[in-house]
Amino acid sequence: MLKKITTLVYLMLCISCISQNTLADKKYKAEVSASCEKFKNGGGCMIYNFCILEFEKNIVKVSYITKAYCTPKEMENDYKNNVLQKTEYNYTIKNNVVNIKNFNTYGKLTIKQKKLIGQKEMNDNEFSKLEFLLQ
Repeated sequence: MLKKITTLVYLMLCISCISQNTLADKKYKAEVSASCEKFKNGGGCMIYNFCILEFEKNIVKVSYITKAYCTPKEMENDYKNNVLQKTEYNYTIKNNVVNIKNFNTYGKLTIKQKKLIGQKEMNDNEFSKLEFLLQ
């Protein structure tokens, strides 16, 4: 009986370790906003903002990046296309739900295939689905 209990406890610990590491060394990206800017002299830019989640064993690094696509192309230089400061958070996984401690901007994230599904607020108390895609 003791051998069966020990085996069961060992299996539960292994499953717990495996589930926590399912996101380790993976990077996800989601488009969190898009806008356009029209220039007085003609042309304009489409501006996209992305949130990037880089998972390690026990922490996730959260950063944002802006990408601009402009006509004329030289106007893209007016936009920062580099990664902003990365902030680290602890996270846990339980039942395919990722809870990032002290970072609830997109709610708890659900793991579905190669995506993390969250939500973003559109207007007061209106939310839309947000998909983080594996990179």
